[in-house]
Amino acid sequence: MKNKIILISILFFSSIASYAQKNNLDSLIHAFKSKDFDEVVLSAKIALEQKQKEAIPALIQLLQSTEYAKLYYSELLMYPGTKRVVFEKEIIIPYELDWISIRAGWLLEELTFKDFGYRSTELDSEIFEEIKRNNEIETNEIIYTIDWKNRQTNEQILQSSKKKAELVAIWWEQNNANWTRVSALKTALQSNNEYCISKALNFMAEYESEKNNCDNFFTLYKSEIRPHIVLLKHSLIKSMPEKLEDYFHHEGPKRN
Repeated sequence: MKNKIILISILFFSSIASYAQKNNLDSLIHAFKSKDFDEVVLSAKIALEQKQKEAIPALIQLLQSTEYAKLYYSELLMYPGTKRVVFEKEIIIPYELDWISIRAGWLLEELTFKDFGYRSTELDSEIFEEIKRNNEIETNEIIYTIDWKNRQTNEQILQSSKKKAELVAIWWEQNNANWTRVSALKTALQSNNEYCISKALNFMAEYESEKNNCDNFFTLYKSEIRPHIVLLKHSLIKSMPEKLEDYFHHEGPKRN
Protein backbone atom coordinates (compact mmCIF):
# COMPACT_ATOMS: atom_id res chain seq x y z
CA MET A 1 0.00 0.00 0.00
CA LYS A 2 2.84 2.35 0.93
CA ASN A 3 4.61 1.64 -2.37
CA LYS A 4 1.38 2.32 -4.24
CA ILE A 5 1.02 5.71 -2.54
CA ILE A 6 4.62 6.59 -3.40
CA LEU A 7 4.05 5.61 -7.05
CA ILE A 8 0.88 7.70 -7.25
CA SER A 9 2.74 10.65 -5.72
CA ILE A 10 5.56 10.34 -8.27
CA LEU A 11 3.09 10.21 -11.15
CA PHE A 12 1.16 13.17 -9.74
CA PHE A 13 4.20 15.43 -9.40
CA SER A 14 5.53 14.30 -12.79
CA SER A 15 2.22 15.33 -14.34
CA ILE A 16 2.42 18.72 -12.64
CA ALA A 17 5.99 19.24 -13.88
CA SER A 18 5.00 18.23 -17.40
CA TYR A 19 2.00 20.57 -17.36
CA ALA A 20 4.08 23.45 -16.01
CA GLN A 21 6.67 22.94 -18.74
CA LYS A 22 4.03 22.87 -21.48
CA ASN A 23 2.23 25.82 -19.97
CA ASN A 24 5.48 27.78 -19.95
CA LEU A 25 6.01 27.02 -23.64
CA ASP A 26 2.42 28.00 -24.42
CA SER A 27 2.88 31.25 -22.50
CA LEU A 28 6.04 32.06 -24.43
CA ILE A 29 4.34 31.37 -27.76
CA HIS A 30 1.48 33.65 -26.72
CA ALA A 31 3.94 36.39 -25.75
CA PHE A 32 5.84 35.92 -29.00
CA LYS A 33 2.64 36.84 -30.87
CA SER A 34 2.38 40.17 -29.04
CA LYS A 35 2.36 43.57 -30.78
CA ASP A 36 4.98 44.91 -28.37
CA PHE A 37 8.38 44.05 -29.82
CA ASP A 38 10.59 45.85 -27.30
CA GLU A 39 9.05 44.62 -24.06
CA VAL A 40 7.42 41.30 -24.99
CA VAL A 41 8.31 39.77 -28.37
CA LEU A 42 12.08 40.09 -28.02
CA SER A 43 12.10 38.57 -24.53
CA ALA A 44 9.87 35.69 -25.65
CA LYS A 45 12.11 35.13 -28.68
CA ILE A 46 15.19 34.79 -26.49
CA ALA A 47 13.43 32.42 -24.07
CA LEU A 48 12.06 30.25 -26.88
CA GLU A 49 15.44 30.08 -28.59
CA GLN A 50 17.00 28.91 -25.33
CA LYS A 51 14.60 25.96 -25.31
CA GLN A 52 16.26 24.76 -28.52
CA LYS A 53 14.70 21.51 -29.81
CA GLU A 54 11.71 21.72 -27.47
CA ALA A 55 10.48 24.92 -29.13
CA ILE A 56 10.65 23.71 -32.74
CA PRO A 57 7.34 21.77 -32.96
CA ALA A 58 5.44 24.73 -31.48
CA LEU A 59 7.07 27.11 -33.94
CA ILE A 60 6.31 24.81 -36.86
CA GLN A 61 2.68 24.80 -35.80
CA LEU A 62 2.79 28.60 -35.67
CA LEU A 63 4.01 28.68 -39.29
CA GLN A 64 0.47 27.77 -40.32
CA SER A 65 -1.01 30.88 -38.71
CA THR A 66 -2.79 33.46 -40.86
CA GLU A 67 -2.81 35.97 -38.00
CA TYR A 68 -1.62 39.54 -38.56
CA ALA A 69 -0.37 41.46 -35.51
CA LYS A 70 0.99 44.87 -36.45
CA LEU A 71 3.90 45.70 -34.17
CA TYR A 72 3.86 48.95 -32.24
CA TYR A 73 6.38 51.52 -33.41
CA SER A 74 9.83 50.86 -32.02
CA GLU A 75 12.96 52.97 -32.30
CA LEU A 76 14.93 49.76 -31.79
CA LEU A 77 13.56 47.93 -34.81
CA MET A 78 13.91 48.21 -38.57
CA TYR A 79 11.88 45.66 -40.56
CA PRO A 80 9.68 45.60 -43.69
CA GLY A 81 6.68 46.92 -41.75
CA THR A 82 8.66 50.01 -40.75
CA LYS A 83 7.64 53.30 -42.32
CA ARG A 84 10.06 55.61 -40.52
CA VAL A 85 13.05 54.90 -38.35
CA VAL A 86 15.63 56.80 -36.35
CA PHE A 87 18.97 55.18 -37.10
CA GLU A 88 20.65 55.01 -33.74
CA LYS A 89 20.62 51.58 -32.15
CA GLU A 90 17.92 49.73 -34.02
CA ILE A 91 17.84 46.03 -34.83
CA ILE A 92 17.54 45.26 -38.55
CA ILE A 93 15.32 42.22 -39.10
CA PRO A 94 14.47 41.58 -42.78
CA TYR A 95 11.24 39.68 -42.09
CA GLU A 96 7.58 40.69 -42.36
CA LEU A 97 7.20 40.40 -38.60
CA ASP A 98 3.60 41.63 -38.54
CA TRP A 99 2.60 38.24 -39.94
CA ILE A 100 2.79 35.66 -37.16
CA SER A 101 3.75 32.87 -39.57
CA ILE A 102 6.76 34.84 -40.79
CA ARG A 103 7.64 35.89 -37.26
CA ALA A 104 7.77 32.19 -36.41
CA GLY A 105 9.86 31.58 -39.53
CA TRP A 106 12.31 34.26 -38.38
CA LEU A 107 12.82 32.57 -35.03
CA LEU A 108 12.97 29.12 -36.59
CA GLU A 109 15.74 30.23 -38.94
CA GLU A 110 17.59 31.84 -36.02
CA LEU A 111 17.26 28.67 -33.98
CA THR A 112 18.20 26.17 -36.69
CA PHE A 113 20.60 28.29 -38.82
CA LYS A 114 18.54 27.19 -41.82
CA ASP A 115 17.28 29.26 -44.74
CA PHE A 116 13.64 28.32 -45.20
CA GLY A 117 12.96 31.38 -47.34
CA TYR A 118 11.12 33.58 -44.85
CA ARG A 119 13.35 36.62 -45.26
CA SER A 120 12.31 39.65 -47.27
CA THR A 121 14.56 41.15 -49.90
CA GLU A 122 16.99 43.83 -48.87
CA LEU A 123 16.61 47.47 -48.01
CA ASP A 124 16.88 50.01 -50.78
CA SER A 125 20.66 50.16 -51.00
CA GLU A 126 21.01 53.90 -51.70
CA ILE A 127 18.91 54.90 -48.71
CA PHE A 128 20.65 52.38 -46.48
CA GLU A 129 24.09 53.65 -47.50
CA GLU A 130 22.98 57.21 -46.76
CA ILE A 131 21.78 56.10 -43.33
CA LYS A 132 25.11 54.42 -42.60
CA ARG A 133 27.09 57.47 -43.75
CA ASN A 134 25.07 59.80 -41.56
CA ASN A 135 25.38 57.44 -38.63
CA GLU A 136 29.15 57.55 -38.95
CA ILE A 137 29.11 61.33 -38.60
CA GLU A 138 26.69 61.07 -35.67
CA THR A 139 23.63 62.66 -37.25
CA ASN A 140 21.38 60.16 -35.52
CA GLU A 141 18.35 62.40 -35.28
CA ILE A 142 17.52 62.17 -38.99
CA ILE A 143 14.31 60.28 -39.72
CA TYR A 144 14.11 58.31 -42.96
CA THR A 145 11.43 56.65 -45.01
CA ILE A 146 12.59 53.07 -45.45
CA ASP A 147 11.97 51.21 -48.70
CA TRP A 148 12.16 47.44 -49.06
CA LYS A 149 12.53 45.87 -52.48
CA ASN A 150 9.87 43.61 -54.00
CA ARG A 151 7.59 43.27 -50.98
CA GLN A 152 4.88 40.66 -51.42
CA THR A 153 1.18 41.41 -51.26
CA ASN A 154 -0.82 40.03 -48.34
CA GLU A 155 -2.25 37.32 -50.57
CA GLN A 156 1.21 36.33 -51.80
CA ILE A 157 2.49 36.19 -48.23
CA LEU A 158 -0.33 33.87 -47.16
CA GLN A 159 0.14 31.57 -50.15
CA SER A 160 3.93 31.36 -49.88
CA SER A 161 3.81 30.90 -46.10
CA LYS A 162 1.54 27.90 -46.48
CA LYS A 163 3.93 26.22 -48.92
CA LYS A 164 6.96 26.99 -46.75
CA ALA A 165 5.22 25.61 -43.67
CA GLU A 166 4.64 22.31 -45.47
CA LEU A 167 8.31 22.09 -46.48
CA VAL A 168 9.50 22.88 -42.96
CA ALA A 169 7.20 20.21 -41.52
CA ILE A 170 8.70 17.65 -43.93
CA TRP A 171 12.22 18.77 -42.99
CA TRP A 172 11.48 18.33 -39.29
CA GLU A 173 9.90 14.93 -39.81
CA GLN A 174 13.10 13.81 -41.53
CA ASN A 175 15.53 15.39 -39.05
CA ASN A 176 13.94 15.64 -35.61
CA ALA A 177 15.26 12.33 -34.28
CA ASN A 178 18.93 13.36 -34.40
CA TRP A 179 18.69 17.15 -34.42
CA THR A 180 20.71 19.15 -31.92
CA ARG A 181 21.80 22.75 -32.10
CA VAL A 182 25.43 21.67 -32.42
CA SER A 183 24.51 19.49 -35.41
CA ALA A 184 22.62 22.48 -36.83
CA LEU A 185 25.73 24.65 -36.50
CA LYS A 186 27.85 22.06 -38.29
CA THR A 187 25.28 21.69 -41.07
CA ALA A 188 25.20 25.45 -41.58
CA LEU A 189 28.99 25.69 -41.70
CA GLN A 190 29.15 22.89 -44.27
CA SER A 191 26.51 24.48 -46.48
CA ASN A 192 27.19 26.75 -49.42
CA ASN A 193 24.60 29.22 -48.16
CA GLU A 194 26.17 32.54 -47.17
CA TYR A 195 23.19 33.47 -45.00
CA CYS A 196 23.31 30.21 -43.01
CA ILE A 197 27.07 30.42 -42.55
CA SER A 198 26.85 34.04 -41.42
CA LYS A 199 24.12 33.18 -38.92
CA ALA A 200 26.25 30.40 -37.47
CA LEU A 201 29.39 32.55 -37.25
CA ASN A 202 27.53 35.45 -35.65
CA PHE A 203 25.92 33.13 -33.13
CA MET A 204 29.27 31.67 -32.09
CA ALA A 205 31.09 35.00 -32.05
CA GLU A 206 28.52 36.42 -29.63
CA TYR A 207 27.92 33.21 -27.69
CA GLU A 208 29.33 34.31 -24.35
CA SER A 209 28.14 37.92 -24.52
CA GLU A 210 24.57 37.17 -25.60
CA LYS A 211 21.89 35.00 -24.01
CA ASN A 212 22.60 32.16 -26.41
CA ASN A 213 22.04 28.52 -25.58
CA CYS A 214 23.47 25.48 -27.32
CA ASP A 215 23.89 22.22 -25.43
CA ASN A 216 27.49 20.91 -25.43
CA PHE A 217 28.76 23.95 -27.33
CA PHE A 218 31.93 24.41 -25.28
CA THR A 219 32.53 20.67 -25.02
CA LEU A 220 32.40 20.13 -28.78
CA TYR A 221 33.62 23.47 -30.11
CA LYS A 222 37.30 22.65 -30.64
CA SER A 223 36.87 19.05 -31.77
CA GLU A 224 33.70 19.16 -33.89
CA ILE A 225 32.81 22.76 -34.74
CA ARG A 226 36.01 24.74 -35.22
CA PRO A 227 37.41 22.40 -37.91
CA HIS A 228 34.42 23.28 -40.10
CA ILE A 229 35.11 26.98 -39.58
CA VAL A 230 38.74 26.52 -40.65
CA LEU A 231 37.61 24.70 -43.82
CA LEU A 232 35.63 27.80 -44.81
CA LYS A 233 38.95 29.38 -45.79
CA HIS A 234 38.56 27.39 -49.01
CA SER A 235 35.02 28.60 -49.63
CA LEU A 236 34.21 30.15 -53.00
CA ILE A 237 31.83 32.65 -51.38
CA LYS A 238 33.39 36.07 -52.05
CA SER A 239 32.57 37.58 -48.69
CA MET A 240 33.90 34.63 -46.69
CA PRO A 241 37.55 35.76 -46.23
CA GLU A 242 36.38 39.00 -44.61
CA LYS A 243 33.82 37.20 -42.45
CA LEU A 244 36.40 34.68 -41.26
CA GLU A 245 38.98 37.35 -40.55
CA ASP A 246 36.46 39.16 -38.40
CA TYR A 247 35.39 35.95 -36.68
CA PHE A 248 38.89 34.76 -35.79
CA HIS A 249 39.82 38.27 -34.66
CA HIS A 250 37.05 38.16 -32.05
CA GLU A 251 37.02 34.41 -31.47
CA GLY A 252 38.96 34.17 -28.24
CA PRO A 253 39.49 30.88 -26.45
CA LYS A 254 36.39 28.70 -26.20
CA ARG A 255 36.09 26.77 -22.99
CA ASN A 256 36.95 23.07 -23.12
